[in-house]
Amino acid sequence: MFNFKQFIIASLLFTSFVSFAEEPDENSTVNAATPNGYISDNLFIFMHTGPSKNYRILGSVDAGTPITILSGANDEFVQIKDDKAREGWVESKFVTTEPGLKQQLETVNQTLVETQEALNDAQQQLPMLQQNNTNLLAENASL
Repeated sequence: MFNFKQFIIASLLFTSFVSFAEEPDENSTVNAATPNGYISDNLFIFMHTGPSKNYRILGSVDAGTPITILSGANDEFVQIKDDKAREGWVESKFVTTEPGLKQQLETVNQTLVETQEALNDAQQQLPMLQQNNTNLLAENASL
């Protein structure tokens, strides 16, 4: 049976997930001074040896990959170091300070597991607490 506590917890988790799933806005685009960032979701980008598309491609970087921002030559490209320790240049419009949806989903799933464990603990303690309440009410009535 779905009780009120479970409904509240499910509502909170759903609200948290929906807020995590929103697309990053223009303010989340990073500049060269930001120490860490991520590659935007739903794409992969090519990493170049220099700050334009005219430089040789080193490889691709998948969406959601955590990166370290090293510097930026101009507004269009930023120098990064990816999770494979490669250094190169990517278009700055695809770099964000917000974790990707994959990382956010992992965080929400971990929160869900912890919340479910707390709910199970509370449900196990409920009969004992109800009995204590009944005993205290009886004792109060006798006094």
